[in-house]
Amino acid sequence: MLYTILVIIAVIVSVVIVLNVMREGDGTRWLSTRATAEHTAEGAVASVQTVTSDRTVLRDAAPELTASSRRDALTDMCSRSAIGERLEPAADQRPATVVVFLLDSADVITAGNERYLRLSAGICMPTPSVLVPQLEQAELAARLAQMAGGGPVAEFTDSLERVATETRVNIQALRRAVEDHEFVVHYQPIVDMRDRRLVGLEALLRWQQPEHLVVARDFVGLAEQFGFIDRLGAEVERLMLSDLVPLREAVGDSTLALNLNVSAAQLLSADFLVRIISVLDRMANSGLELHLELTETAMMVDPERACAVLGQLRNHGARVVLDDFGTGFSSISWLHKLPVDAIKLDSSFVTGLAVDPVSARIVRTIMTLATELGLAVTGEGIETQDQREALINLGCIQGQGYLFGRPMPASDLAAYIEQSDFRSGR
Repeated sequence: MLYTILVIIAVIVSVVIVLNVMREGDGTRWLSTRATAEHTAEGAVASVQTVTSDRTVLRDAAPELTASSRRDALTDMCSRSAIGERLEPAADQRPATVVVFLLDSADVITAGNERYLRLSAGICMPTPSVLVPQLEQAELAARLAQMAGGGPVAEFTDSLERVATETRVNIQALRRAVEDHEFVVHYQPIVDMRDRRLVGLEALLRWQQPEHLVVARDFVGLAEQFGFIDRLGAEVERLMLSDLVPLREAVGDSTLALNLNVSAAQLLSADFLVRIISVLDRMANSGLELHLELTETAMMVDPERACAVLGQLRNHGARVVLDDFGTGFSSISWLHKLPVDAIKLDSSFVTGLAVDPVSARIVRTIMTLATELGLAVTGEGIETQDQREALINLGCIQGQGYLFGRPMPASDLAAYIEQSDFRSGR
């Protein structure tokens, strides 16, 4: 009884105090009060503390908040929850088909620039196994269409559900791997093919699973599609910086390029520029040069932004390498405008180089273009001596591939360099 009386008194007092403070303005005020009792060691109520807050603004805004939750602020179209409410009664009246459109590369849209965009569509139709089509199922189909390259139309089916289940499992595992730092970086040598002198290392991300390593191409696409490629990029940078000392010890005093792969999504990220400048600051006295590798596709998603960001990074000491040259967009008209220092010949040109005259002519043309523009050239995917000799004869000096070494941990690099005589150039 005493506790109840104390609470009532405390509430009245706190409300009066709050109302006196809020003398300005007329009308009804909505207050919320919470009371907490403090007890003595014997268990008796010693005092009552109350906290009273003014909820008037929140209550008055409730209708507006409810309305905004049912409309998209940018397009003024129905929100996801409102669409779901409309689908339920429609499914009872007649079979319904749900179509979801996703805008491919929506993150490249900027005000005052023209862009050519594509849509990916997902369809969920009523079937014996899917009596009531779901918005989530249609969206899933659209997302899988995007993962297939963007632009197509995908229909939700039972087999797609199995793919989706596997995809969800992989995404959850990948998210946990990012949280638990289950990744390592391996380094593949880049050499001067004339004397096998080591000139660079490409940092390649690997997912360390209990039984085997998973290469980047098997999970980077998922990370890009579901929005955590930036976290993977930050993980690569962290691991690479932690390897600076063993890398420096392994390669001795010679200046060496350290190549870091960058995706289009990373290049468009607001944090990317700041992070890479920080990496460059950390590498300033290491004797290692940071080379950023981007594909033609990544460059051409938003060439103006690519020029701006990469130009700033070059001013801070980075070098830019155009990877897989010749397989992406027809970007020759852009090549002289992009802040590029070097190009990498795609391995598809190298594979048949010794026996395919067409590949040889393409490589010769690329070498001529690179020479005119002052760009260094590296051949990728070199596995045989014939390929090495053919590239050298065509004027390509730098090379990378299994002929010169597979990707390896930084801890194995010193022994490998010693046994392969990379340092001496033999």
